[in-house]
Amino acid sequence: HKGIGELIQAVAAKRTLGATLLIVGASDQDRKLLPAAPFLHVRPPCPFADIPKYMCAADVVAICPRDSRAAQAQLPAKLLDAMAMARPIVATRVSDVPQVLGDAGLVVTPGDRDELASAIEYLLTEPAAARRLGEKARQRCIDSYSYDSIAPRLVKVVEGVLERA
Repeated sequence: HKGIGELIQAVAAKRTLGATLLIVGASDQDRKLLPAAPFLHVRPPCPFADIPKYMCAADVVAICPRDSRAAQAQLPAKLLDAMAMARPIVATRVSDVPQVLGDAGLVVTPGDRDELASAIEYLLTEPAAARRLGEKARQRCIDSYSYDSIAPRLVKVVEGVLERA
């Protein structure tokens, strides 16, 4: 449900860019299902503390789940990780991803390999635009999803519940 097949196809379609696709967190079983390709590198699951080094290395973070029941029920943590680290993001229009990302990244149709490929190509070939989107994502994360932003709103919610109890 994570759209890895479409992502692999999208990067393969743009091989002239010389892009490398790194997939982190694949189980042994997942790795057996992935095609062998010179541009594809797969890493096993890693400790949470190692995630920043992979995020920092990414020119683009792709979050491309299919529009499935499983994907509709979750918000990928890596979306907020990438936003916090000012990475340019391309994501599919699934669950609350478009609302969380807002205009701080590129949002594409789930399952549309060509649209995904074009968005990745844009971010790779327009580094100034990619940097601006990454900076915008970080600011959106700070303004809307950081502890300092969430805490006062959460306190109001809890106080409201306590008043009704």
